[in-house]
Amino acid sequence: AELSVVAPTIKTQPQAKTWTYGDTAAQTLSVSAAGDDLGTLSYQWYCNTTNSTSGGTAIGGATGESYTVPSGTDTAAGTYYYYCVVSNTFEAASLSTASNAATVKVEQKEVGLQWGDVTTFTYNRAEQAPTATATELEDNDECTVTVQGATNVGAHTATATGLSNANYKLPQDTTKDFTIEPYTL
Repeated sequence: AELSVVAPTIKTQPQAKTWTYGDTAAQTLSVSAAGDDLGTLSYQWYCNTTNSTSGGTAIGGATGESYTVPSGTDTAAGTYYYYCVVSNTFEAASLSTASNAATVKVEQKEVGLQWGDVTTFTYNRAEQAPTATATELEDNDECTVTVQGATNVGAHTATATGLSNANYKLPQDTTKDFTIEPYTL
């Protein structure tokens, strides 16, 4: 009788994970598979930018039944797809089966806003606004706040409208009241 290898069966699929940028808790994906008694199972994890189990990039050293996705600031905010290809090898023959792609979503971290002390300006024909600084950033991260101000004399509300670092998002309250006074000679 001729012996032949069979494709492995994925028994447990990797599950979706969601966390916030900067969180350091371990995020582990796992797969369990079964082959026949003849072959030896081997594993290779892949990361993809599309929800597909082909075309991903092999992750160096990720050759076990589980893979811990880098957390903290090592994975940028965004959506990633991880899958594992399990191979059953006997002598020179090998057949493989890919797991489902597990969606891993790293959400943007909300910054704090620290508004500058200056809230009264003198009219100068240019847009003016209080300064805002992003706070509660992860170590060594930089993030500049874009603020929409006003040019005319009067009472105004400045609004923080954007951040320079895509790993972060603005908080709910993004405004600061300020005044532009008339220019006097």
